[in-house]
Amino acid sequence: MGISDEQWEAIPPAQSLAPAGVELRPCFVKERKANFHCWGTFADEDGSGVCGVIEYEDGTCDWFPPNMIKFADKAT
Repeated sequence: MGISDEQWEAIPPAQSLAPAGVELRPCFVKERKANFHCWGTFADEDGSGVCGVIEYEDGTCDWFPPNMIKFADKAT
């Protein structure tokens, strides 16, 4: 079963993954502008680790290891 292509296309795009009132930190990943959401953990066949969840300006999301995320602001 699952959701059909037509059902996916009918879902309006989200403005952001962030809850209302939450400020995201601007950052760059591979020289591409993005917004940082949060730190997370992962586990796969190679082990486990920490990753950062980011959202690009077009709304697509991805996750990267901390050393690939460059923050554009100063944390306070």
